[in-house]
Amino acid sequence: MQVKVLLLRDVNNLGRAGEIKQVKRGYAVNFLIPQGLAKIATPADVAEYERRLKLKQRNAKRKQKILQDIKAFVEKKLVNKPVQIKVKTSEGGRVYGSVTEDDVKIAILRRIPQLAVFDEKELSVELPGKMEYIGKYAVDLKVKAKLGDKTIEETIPVFVDIVSISRAHLKTEKKEQENPEEKKE
Repeated sequence: MQVKVLLLRDVNNLGRAGEIKQVKRGYAVNFLIPQGLAKIATPADVAEYERRLKLKQRNAKRKQKILQDIKAFVEKKLVNKPVQIKVKTSEGGRVYGSVTEDDVKIAILRRIPQLAVFDEKELSVELPGKMEYIGKYAVDLKVKAKLGDKTIEETIPVFVDIVSISRAHLKTEKKEQENPEEKKE
């Protein structure tokens, strides 16, 4: 005979906490319940579980739609006007410190606020290497989100423009524009 149980904690090879599973009565009564891993599911528990399941599915559809909108936004708007990151640099245009994945992720989140629906764990940035100098870089924004029962992985190419806010670099750049033949080697 089978019974429905509400899992109170994650159980290997059975399910995660909060899920309702159908198990053999002996397994429930002799192991799951005494160990505090589950309790017999009441009709109210089943209704609540189904409500949460529907809510997850609705959120999954919303995330899928937002992801499609973001891809379209990036393709239309960010190709011509990349995400800007302002940093301090030396006279030669070398960044003090370095631009990290977190710096790029924060700049992208500021530019594309729709990404806020995704957890921080679902978003990652893959850099083309060290970003030590000012200039334009192509980075990959990776979205790995669980949508309902399936997990989607999308890679969105984003262009990042690292610009200097240092006065020393701006002075050097201005001199080079005024006297292009006197460039330093």
